Amino acid sequence: MLSLRKEAIQLQVAGDPVSAKIQRRIAELQQAASSREIPAAELSQAQAYWQEIQANLDQVAPGYNWHVVKLNLLRDLLNRCRRIEFYLKEAMRESQGGYGQSSLPDPEIRHRLAGLMIKGDPSTFAAGPVYAAQENEYRLKSPFQSALDDTVHRTRAWLSDYGECYFGFREQKLLGQVEEAESLLQRTLRLAHDLQDLDDRRETLTTNVLGFLGHFDKDGKFESLGIPFRSTVTVEPDGNTSDLLFGTMSLSGHGGPSRELEDPFCFDVADFRFYGVSQLASGEADPARTEQAAADVRLGYYFKQPVLLMMHSTAHMAGIEKRFLSEEQQLDEHLHLTNANGDRGRHLNIWHPAVRHMVRSKLTDVASFCKTIPNFLFYDKLTWEPSALFVKGDNGPALEAGYSPPAVATFREYLRRKFETIEHLNARWRTRYATFEEIEPPPDPFVVPRRRATPLSHEFELFRALSYGDYLAMATEAIMREDPDHPVAAEIHTLSAQFVSGTAPAFQLIRRVPAAFIENHYNNWSANYTSLNLLYSLCLYAEKKPIQTEYIWTYPRLISPRSENDFRVTGELSIWRNMVWGRRVLHVFGPFDGWGYRHNYMDNAHSCELGYSVGPTGILIREAGTSIPLGKKRAREFWPYLDRTEVVKPGIAVIVPSTSMINDYPYRSPYDAYSTVNGELMRMERFLTPRDFDFRFVPEEVIASGQEDLAGFDALILPYGPVFPGRTGRETVALDRSGRHPRRLRHPGNL
Repeated sequence: MLSLRKEAIQLQVAGDPVSAKIQRRIAELQQAASSREIPAAELSQAQAYWQEIQANLDQVAPGYNWHVVKLNLLRDLLNRCRRIEFYLKEAMRESQGGYGQSSLPDPEIRHRLAGLMIKGDPSTFAAGPVYAAQENEYRLKSPFQSALDDTVHRTRAWLSDYGECYFGFREQKLLGQVEEAESLLQRTLRLAHDLQDLDDRRETLTTNVLGFLGHFDKDGKFESLGIPFRSTVTVEPDGNTSDLLFGTMSLSGHGGPSRELEDPFCFDVADFRFYGVSQLASGEADPARTEQAAADVRLGYYFKQPVLLMMHSTAHMAGIEKRFLSEEQQLDEHLHLTNANGDRGRHLNIWHPAVRHMVRSKLTDVASFCKTIPNFLFYDKLTWEPSALFVKGDNGPALEAGYSPPAVATFREYLRRKFETIEHLNARWRTRYATFEEIEPPPDPFVVPRRRATPLSHEFELFRALSYGDYLAMATEAIMREDPDHPVAAEIHTLSAQFVSGTAPAFQLIRRVPAAFIENHYNNWSANYTSLNLLYSLCLYAEKKPIQTEYIWTYPRLISPRSENDFRVTGELSIWRNMVWGRRVLHVFGPFDGWGYRHNYMDNAHSCELGYSVGPTGILIREAGTSIPLGKKRAREFWPYLDRTEVVKPGIAVIVPSTSMINDYPYRSPYDAYSTVNGELMRMERFLTPRDFDFRFVPEEVIASGQEDLAGFDALILPYGPVFPGRTGRETVALDRSGRHPRRLRHPGNL
């Protein structure tokens, strides 16, 4: 039955229907199991066997996890061997020859090797056998590679055998198959023996590979596999990190895998609490978590604390709750966000004075507690995928918030500060308002379709976005006043569904919020690769540090992975790309089965939650998940260079037309994935990246402010821009007339 359930889940993950035949067979087996009677003596003996089987399965899991991680680190060393062998052949061939038999005299070979080798004595190095073994590399594998392939094959066979034991054990208990318990016990005993054999094979090959690499080792880089164990890490108040930090979001110790099972990933950072920040906000700490945190500190873990001021469409989670307000305030009908129809949302009103006072007070409490946590590094997830300024009624679609009296009053004050006098506003807008109090927000564009942008609609949409930025800035400042030593991370989407989190105000929000870290996670969405470059560019101009959460190790993809090996290679490339695009922290969303097997780093193929209380989710590290510790190893090697490297200005600038984006709003719905402009940015990135064109996204705000000099670029690309702010347009025209102009490419179709 478990095999059928496993098949059903795999079909569901792939998006395929589960046949009626499979569903009927599962029901039949359930019925048969429930009607079977087992003698007490047989059941007692089987239960003793099952207890021992469970212990055997638990015992081999940590050892296997370390084995599969070390095997991938060994694979990386073999790749380095292949590169060295290539250079050896280069050193020993004639200038006019190929890779055939070298006719160079032995002293000349030794002389060339001396120039290649970093460490070792060329006179004692066995150049001939190494070269001879590689003469026909296109036809023959090296002995090292053959041994690795054999070990990988045996490892996958062991994993399959483990899976049969695991599911057989669950099935026996579920169906009462007591007569097969003893034979299964013997099979699980062999798992430990076979795993030891795998360890021995891997260690022998590791010794041989390191012996070869030792001839080329100057700084001790090849003295071991280079397991990136946890070490002392630091995060400065400005967001500078001592290393690229790898964090776990697996809820380890809170229903996720144990620290022992997860340890081979060598994560640096864990959440002190994932949910439950309200307990911190009220000054109460969970005693169980405090005890677990002390154990984590002894293991070398550091902590971050998600704040979750806003999360999805749910209510506030950082202790920002109505119960902390006075009875009179709780009865205020304007306490929640309100749309034009009068519907009240779950989020509290960001424009309401009482809400803003409570936010400052409760986040001060959070910071007061968190700054005392041992090994505490920073505040994470000020927001997490917030729906933010939309309100959905009981029977209607989601509509814009910003129509409550506190919001309207704040909008009028915003206009007064910006235009100073009503006469100035009228002159700019070509209107005849007598006072600012006469100005009402425009109709909701999802109730009264907006045919074209107007000065009023432009300012109202900009006001909503900047109000959201001010709200996040106020929250960040409350934390920083209480705890100036630990930075804050805020999520600002760059290519997002909701307008308030979308590209249009993204750069302004990033500058407005005094968070050191800016996060944007894109998971398996089509904008993933574009967002890597875009967030990097925006943070570069705003002088912020980008970080990444969730799908960091299997995206972005340039192919569609099908095998576990495909996912492993994709994971290694993804982590590398995140690192070179300036990320400082990578949060791995791990053994979470809600998104399906391909997302997880623990091997759900052999230990997934199938219902019927058959066991925890994920206890074995999947082969693809080994890309995480390998990525961390490479980060340790390259971080000193990447962290101190000045980025050269590229030749191509892709202008991000923020004003056009604001006036392009609304899209088809509040949850429309990509606007016209966002789609054009994605098309442009997909044209340039595969052709290896180096480019940078340049927000129009830095052109208008003079921060960016367009004359330094060879080409300007304006993907879409029907509305341009004055100075940006003047700068472009002046550049064109100055004789210094780069080539201007107005639309992807013109390339």
